Amino acid sequence: MNLNKFLQFSIIILLLGATSIVFSQSRIINVPSGVGTLNEAIDGDTTATGERIDPDNTVYVLERDGFYLLTGTIQNRFPLRIWAADGSGKRPIVQPGVSEGGESSDPFRPRDYFHIKGLYVTNMDELGQILLRTIRVSADNAKIIVDDCHLDYTGQSIFRLDNKDNSVFLMNSVFSNSGSMASPDNGRGIDDRGNDIDTLVFENNTFYNFTSRILRDGGGKINYARVNHNTVVNVGQMGISFGEIIELEFKNNLFVNTAFFGKTAEASIPDWSSFDVLPLREDLVNEGIEQKLTILNNNFYTAPELINAQPDSIIASPIFNSVSDSLINAIGTLDNLLNEAITFTDQPTLPVDLVVANWDFTITPRPEFDNGGGGPDFGGVQLPFDYSYPTSSTSYTYSTNGQPLGDLSWFGMIVSVDENLDEIPVSFVLENNYPNPFNPSTVIKYSVPELSNVNLKIYNSLGQLVKTLVNTTQAAGSYSLQWDGTSDTGVKVSSGIYIYRLTTDKFSASKKMMLLK
Repeated sequence: MNLNKFLQFSIIILLLGATSIVFSQSRIINVPSGVGTLNEAIDGDTTATGERIDPDNTVYVLERDGFYLLTGTIQNRFPLRIWAADGSGKRPIVQPGVSEGGESSDPFRPRDYFHIKGLYVTNMDELGQILLRTIRVSADNAKIIVDDCHLDYTGQSIFRLDNKDNSVFLMNSVFSNSGSMASPDNGRGIDDRGNDIDTLVFENNTFYNFTSRILRDGGGKINYARVNHNTVVNVGQMGISFGEIIELEFKNNLFVNTAFFGKTAEASIPDWSSFDVLPLREDLVNEGIEQKLTILNNNFYTAPELINAQPDSIIASPIFNSVSDSLINAIGTLDNLLNEAITFTDQPTLPVDLVVANWDFTITPRPEFDNGGGGPDFGGVQLPFDYSYPTSSTSYTYSTNGQPLGDLSWFGMIVSVDENLDEIPVSFVLENNYPNPFNPSTVIKYSVPELSNVNLKIYNSLGQLVKTLVNTTQAAGSYSLQWDGTSDTGVKVSSGIYIYRLTTDKFSASKKMMLLK
């Protein structure tokens, strides 16, 4: 199995390993809205002798429209899942509270498997003070999953990785308002602190209003990263910095106004760019490890108003710095790069004043990004912007699958065909769905090695047809699609075991999955 196939398989195993088997008899803890209720529910969920009660099978469920004020950092040395309840209400808000002594603390510090879903989490405490790190991962080999969440406001970084070989999966989520102009170096998404990372997956997310970058490499290596269908808007110093990475898939992304501060010729700044990778170090090369970069169908665009606001002594930052550019052209793919202006349906004000203030610290008060009035106040606006854009844009059909570039959530779409553009599959394969169990949706992947009539259908435990996902002729390739738990008539199906079956002219296979509500 080559590295690409092995790592793709590993991602599925990572997601399934902590969820598929242990949820056969799930234990649900419904947590009421209130002050300290989430801390109490998690901390107090022990036997009389202090042992955890079935942590592998437990999900802490928060109320829609609920408000959860934390009385301290939630730390886990056991698998921890915190999910929003089903329903159409607003995401439950999780916010740091302030003690009588005026102290508050960051929301989460995982030391084991950690999975949040459907939450709005802010690192702005109840008195308006913005704390440093929303999720600080402090264990080796931890697996972090953030699905369908909004993580808003933080001072230094949304994720800080204190330890090595973590795997982080960010899916269908929004990450916003990281950093301040008082210390713009600190506005980061993930900060690896120089630690090696096993796996990074950014799929179908939106990132906006970061003073520094959405990924900061501090010197460690990344084994594998997949960055696909993400919308990134307003990132001041740089864009995304992978550093030393073994395998990278970077496809179908929309980067608007990244690295818009510009740069000087100072030693610490000349490599500032929207995208950064580094070659592998000598010891890895000597082990026979080859670096593989796939960069396809992305749009990088910076508004001219931001470039024109840079002082005369400042140089506009490029998309790729010199090291990345030569590396990509030597060993990677760099096809179909767009530079198209994008006007979103509802977007923040262009941060022209931030460009000026970045180079002139005599300006007071310091300007900040336009947050659109969004914030953690109970009943307030959780997501004030709309990053959909006109269907007439070239970007709207420019992905490798003919879909819009960027986060497809803004168009009510899902990530469809996951093409393997580097090689044709050698056999028919139906993979395990992930996540499994799932709610509200799951991803199914399969491969066909030749032109085939393909049927992919879902049946209930009685063998009755529930949904036809695919019924067409498909070319050789690897495919990925999402089932949202609805029938062919659009009705939400009930919890239970379902069978998905792939049938072609020469192949048939079935697998089980569980919908858990």
